Amino acid sequence: MATTRRFKFDKPTGISVSTGLTHSFSRGVATVNPKSEAVAANNPRWDGPLLVPSITAPSNVFATAASTIFASGVDDDGSTELMVYHDHTNHHLYVFHGGTITTSGNPLTFSNPVQYNRTTLTTRFAESGKFDDLFTSGDGFSIADAVIFHGVIVLVGLVYQNGPVGWERKGVGFVVSQDQGVTWTRLWDDTASPASDQGPKLREWCLSAAPVWNRSSQIQGSPLECWICSSDYRHSTSSTGGRVYVFRMARPNASTAWSFGPVSGTGLVKYFDIPGAIRAHAHAAQITEYSTTGLQMLASMGDGLQNRLVRYVMANRNLDYTNAANWSVTDDYHGRRPQTGVIATSSFQPIGAAFGPEKGTVLWGSDQYTDWLNLVKMPDIDGTGFSAQCSIEHIYGFATGSMYRPTGGSPQNPIPNIFVMNQARPETNGPIVASYLHQSHQPRRCQSRALLAGAGCAQGRVQHTA
Repeated sequence: MATTRRFKFDKPTGISVSTGLTHSFSRGVATVNPKSEAVAANNPRWDGPLLVPSITAPSNVFATAASTIFASGVDDDGSTELMVYHDHTNHHLYVFHGGTITTSGNPLTFSNPVQYNRTTLTTRFAESGKFDDLFTSGDGFSIADAVIFHGVIVLVGLVYQNGPVGWERKGVGFVVSQDQGVTWTRLWDDTASPASDQGPKLREWCLSAAPVWNRSSQIQGSPLECWICSSDYRHSTSSTGGRVYVFRMARPNASTAWSFGPVSGTGLVKYFDIPGAIRAHAHAAQITEYSTTGLQMLASMGDGLQNRLVRYVMANRNLDYTNAANWSVTDDYHGRRPQTGVIATSSFQPIGAAFGPEKGTVLWGSDQYTDWLNLVKMPDIDGTGFSAQCSIEHIYGFATGSMYRPTGGSPQNPIPNIFVMNQARPETNGPIVASYLHQSHQPRRCQSRALLAGAGCAQGRVQHTA
């Protein structure tokens, strides 16, 4: 009978080796490491850092059908906690601030001294799956998602206009506040050039922040630059593509208000229309660094024949990003399944997105494919070119076995949806709270958010730290 021998690498006990086996992390000759850097003889060859989950299984969080927690983060002082909360029942938008915002419980019943500013929302229009209106006059604005970054609250939503046939979706817009939600200012919308595919259809995972500005300095001090990106999901039976948005915000120092727009130029928000075929549409977008002065944005196209990652690179982020000539675009950077009649909904089509832990990385959540969380690494982050393909590193979860079942809930779909990832402090690499949803439970506002969850169904969260 054959004898089984093994190496066992276990953090609490160290390395356990079967009798007769030896191991070494070095070689007796000069070699190179995975980054093609020279390694002298008899020296270990270390790989790069690995993103490791901080929990072993999802956990339940506060859930109620009457609320949505859009975002959490910090104020401009870098420490005061902020949270954007939507009370659907009473038509209120809250911005909680100060005190200690706990990780569980109903924020309206916090016993600790948490203050808030409350905006009363109107109900001027009604459409299936849509909620309250932020404004009381003029165009309507229905909030889809939000991010908070050092005192700036950015809302993205559907813009409605009242015409001969009543209220209609006419575009995507951004609204901001820099005073803890006391006032809200319309920043920009695309109603002058709306998407042609039956109007925009934003979803609750679409907005994300990327502080691409010297990560080590950001951790030690106050961020002075951040890029915001979003996607127009446009899910429908006749979708032919998608639209992604990007804009920059910056400030000269931590005591100055944020401004929006390029370093030089007259525009504000840049959008890209992405071609598709047979229902392929824009799932999500995320920005990361490129070279020492640039940035790159990956957009995920899914649910169709051309599932793929589209890549946008701007080698110098100080140029006018609203000028298309300053971007290099690779439409089929990764993926694509062009076979006639094949719907590739189980192929790689990420949907939740977060700022990665290293330069040139993006953390993606799954949409009906087997890996829950993946880290996409861009090989030419140093700016050497566009030819090399990205690598995709599995981080957490497989669609096998029993996986996660909500307490008292019905049996889950074996293929997960990691829709929403909230990263309250992206400049410090996390932590990240990701929602776990499955196909049988998808009400419009079912989502999990840091610091809490607001949803209409049982769910869990997965937390990862860099």
